[in-house]
Amino acid sequence: MDIDPTQPWGIALDYAGRAMEPVQEGGFTVDVAIQDSEPGRRDTPTVRASIFVQSPDGLFIDNLAYTEVAASMSGYWKPDPDKVKTAVEQAVAEANAKLDWLASLRD
Repeated sequence: MDIDPTQPWGIALDYAGRAMEPVQEGGFTVDVAIQDSEPGRRDTPTVRASIFVQSPDGLFIDNLAYTEVAASMSGYWKPDPDKVKTAVEQAVAEANAKLDWLASLRD
């Protein structure tokens, strides 16, 4: 994954923390989102990366991979593009592992 040095998280985000465009990595299209907090995890930014399976007509079928990477905390946190890269790489690895497992069922 190529990090864009002009963007704080290494990718362009919309106002809701979603990547403006999916990341292309390892032959997959990866959806990325940054969430700055969620219930029960106050002020803990999380990078989420998902790979979805779609039908030929573009309908959602299933989630092939989903990863979350917590950005490190030490007082105030700042954007960390390495966390985005890590989340994308983990999602791609999970998708490849799942596809390998599915292929092994055919043997």
